[in-house]
Amino acid sequence: MTFRIAKSQIFDSRMKRNLLTEITTQNGKSEFQLRFFVDEGVGLLTTRDGENYLLPNAIDRWYDLTQKTYPKKRICSCKSDFFELGYCNENRVVQSGQVDVIAICSNCQKERKITSVTIECLKNDELLSFCKQPRLKYKVTQLTSYWSVKDLEFFLKFITDSLKMTVYCWNADHSDKNKCFERVDISQASNMISNHTGLNFYFSEKELDLTNFRGIYTSDKDSPMLDREPWRKLELISLSAPLYMYGYGLVYFIEYCQRYISNGILRTKSNRFERKTGLLRAWLKDNFIGKRGSNCYDGKEAFDKFIEESSC
Repeated sequence: MTFRIAKSQIFDSRMKRNLLTEITTQNGKSEFQLRFFVDEGVGLLTTRDGENYLLPNAIDRWYDLTQKTYPKKRICSCKSDFFELGYCNENRVVQSGQVDVIAICSNCQKERKITSVTIECLKNDELLSFCKQPRLKYKVTQLTSYWSVKDLEFFLKFITDSLKMTVYCWNADHSDKNKCFERVDISQASNMISNHTGLNFYFSEKELDLTNFRGIYTSDKDSPMLDREPWRKLELISLSAPLYMYGYGLVYFIEYCQRYISNGILRTKSNRFERKTGLLRAWLKDNFIGKRGSNCYDGKEAFDKFIEESSC
């Protein structure tokens, strides 16, 4: 679906900026209800007749973010909940790069900047994506564990010996400018995770094509980040590098999901992967302490430290 993007005389008369490119659907709809993740630059636009659209290149990120929370509808101080919307930048032309998202209340004409987004390339006037089902849900499992190094080694041995899964990691003993996604053995993984030198680790039963995993730069000063979270759509189990919780020790996050969204369609992963994750959950329950909650599996030494510190 394509959209008509035109310079609006109404917008120009209201704005002090050099140029504002109004966003209008192919059917001429130009007023939207707005729901935004402001810090993420991800937003949902809903027309008066109930059609939903997302900002460019945001459909996967929208579904990722809405699994945990659904943003509230934006309401103007005049109580109106419909806005005209446009892109604006300082270069007078919207072609590529960072642009501001500007909203003007349909009732009182109050102007505000909502967020900023990056447009990679303006082709065929496609600055919105149609979203038929913005409330799709896929079950994401996140488990937390306070572990010692011995607990970590015990976990990795179960992953490789019992589940027969291979360990992959991002940022495996490389400089900041040369991080990559690669396969590692269990001793490398244990050393890197316990020493905080890895970002995320992934466990897969299938051999992965490493050329499909690439890094992206969020700024010139930052080191590259892995482009998206591959465990959401692939049959992977993710283990984060540990976070040091002062006084409590090292906490690890294990994440996976049984279903995923592709092109707005909810898809289910294989029964084999479901059995693997079921075996993992049962093993964690049998070998670790779950007293902090239903999704918590702590080692005894780490849990005792947690109890000691939290009772002070």
